[in-house]
Amino acid sequence: KVLIGMSEVEAAIHEMFQAPHIQ
Repeated sequence: KVLIGMSEVEAAIHEMFQAPHIQ
């Protein structure tokens, strides 16, 4: 469960970072 949580968090962080980065 911990690995899945970290993976989900990492994916969300990458998406959040990429969204504003492109804009």
